[in-house]
Amino acid sequence: MTDKTSQVACSSDDWEAVCSSHGEERSKIFDSELDRHMMQTITDVKYMIKKSKYTALSEVNFQRGCLDAHNAIRQRDILFVCITLPSRYGNQPLAWSAELADMAHAWAVKLADRGRILYPELPGDPFCLIFYSNIFYMCNLLQNTGIGENIILKEANEQSHLPTGPEIVAGWEEEARVFDFERPRWNPKCQRFSQMVWRDTTELGAARSWNTGNNCVAIVCFYRPGGNSNAPGEFASNVPSSRDCSMSPAKSLASQIKRSVTISAPEDHKGDT
Repeated sequence: MTDKTSQVACSSDDWEAVCSSHGEERSKIFDSELDRHMMQTITDVKYMIKKSKYTALSEVNFQRGCLDAHNAIRQRDILFVCITLPSRYGNQPLAWSAELADMAHAWAVKLADRGRILYPELPGDPFCLIFYSNIFYMCNLLQNTGIGENIILKEANEQSHLPTGPEIVAGWEEEARVFDFERPRWNPKCQRFSQMVWRDTTELGAARSWNTGNNCVAIVCFYRPGGNSNAPGEFASNVPSSRDCSMSPAKSLASQIKRSVTISAPEDHKGDT
């Protein structure tokens, strides 16, 4: 038994205690970074007349809701969630990045002002534009070693309900219905979902911009490192199979360790114990 797999050989009480302490510690770190960024936003508004306090607070709530919703999905349906044990989707909570959030805000404002999707001016590989279910999506077709993105531009007039962070994330989670967990690979119809749960992604920055003149709202989420890589074995090691999702936490961890090593045949892991 390897050092990694031996970590799972302990009682449920031990795991619960360890996971609780690590989870609380990581949550404090993430909340601290997010709170610092939000306080800076509110402070900026205090001394700038261009943006109302109500608008600023609304966007702050959107950002917190977006981060919380992402991490709720990444950690869903597992008894123990902590640093040493992967969640159902085999990854850790995302940390808030003020840098990515500021970039997302600038891009969301630009998209809303133009009233159409534009190619992100970010380092990485070619992007494409997809129209799906009456919504425009920007997607990265190839491996992006820099920043990943989920972007939506939706109609929104003055009477519209602006989409919240949890609502946007819930829509992306629905894409899991068409994701092939047995043969995980890139799919344009569910790439927002796979980016959200991508194991190697560690940071998130999100923003929303509403333009009443164009009757549209732009939602931008930037991720680092970017996901949806088509390199051999990347989907197998970053998005679990349906078997992993139904396993106990200990077996799921052992299975994912083996899948990350045997990247040439990710679907073949019959010897997991």
